[in-house]
Amino acid sequence: MASTFSIELPIRFSNCDPAGIVYFPEFFDMINSLVEDWFTIGMETSYADLMMRQRIGTPTIDIQCEFIKHAATANT
Repeated sequence: MASTFSIELPIRFSNCDPAGIVYFPEFFDMINSLVEDWFTIGMETSYADLMMRQRIGTPTIDIQCEFIKHAATANT
C-alpha cells in the first residue's frame, strides 16, 4: 500500500487580499510548493537537482480548482 505524504503550509498575510481571504492564484503556488516538498522530503530526491542537473521535469498539462469555501489567514 502506498503511503500518504502530507505537509502543512501556513496561510500568510501576503497570500491574502485586503479582506484577509486567500487570493486564488496563491493556491497554485502552494500546490507547486507541495510538489517540491513531496520530491525533496517524501521521496528524498532533490527537486532542484531533478530539474536542473538531471533535466527531468514534471510538466503541468492541465490544472483546475473548485473553491468550496474561502480560506483566510486564521485557517491553516
